[in-house]
Amino acid sequence: MRTPSVRALIAAAVLARSAPVRASLGGPLTVEVLGWSPTEERLYVRQTGHDQSGGERDCVFYFDLRSRDPARPWVVRASLQRWSPDADEMAGFLRERARLEAFLRTLRPLERADEGREGHFRRAAIEADTTIALTSAMEPTHRYTMLVDEGIRATAWWTPCVFALRRYHLPDRPAEAELVVLSFIGDPFEGGYEVQRCVIRGLPNLGEQRLDSPNGVLPWPPQL
Repeated sequence: MRTPSVRALIAAAVLARSAPVRASLGGPLTVEVLGWSPTEERLYVRQTGHDQSGGERDCVFYFDLRSRDPARPWVVRASLQRWSPDADEMAGFLRERARLEAFLRTLRPLERADEGREGHFRRAAIEADTTIALTSAMEPTHRYTMLVDEGIRATAWWTPCVFALRRYHLPDRPAEAELVVLSFIGDPFEGGYEVQRCVIRGLPNLGEQRLDSPNGVLPWPPQL
């Protein structure tokens, strides 16, 4: 594990105090850890977009702990917003969604692992700080590449702060293995919005986890 320098941590604190007042962290949970499927060894999570997203960011995704890359999130297609002018096809979408929701009710809840633990990631370090204007109508803003933990990088805007909202034990895995819900300003538009993302820690052979989409677990720009 690489330890950030004292200078990097001091710089992060100064930047956080001097950043303009815009979006804030600690809003309502937009990531809900639904539970564990023992037969599939999958962790299921629901993402809910902020009010202005119009439901386009709403989805269910899972982590497959049997796969070669257990930290990769897989979006369940049936959970996405889908529409068709064909009544039969639309009815099929609704049936798929109903089957998914029935399955999610059978999941086993995860045990929380964050009692008495600090929420601020003090080990997070700034790897890059650039100033860009996203559109001609927007003022330049800071874009930070944050090394949150080994193999975990987040793109934060306006302020280089990353918080752990919740932590969960991974079933039937070593004690240090956990699912962590992170919070940071990950959407730079309209003054910035908090983005909440899940990451996996404490397992061997984890692939790099890059948290750089304003759409959370969904891609940016949105795929039509």
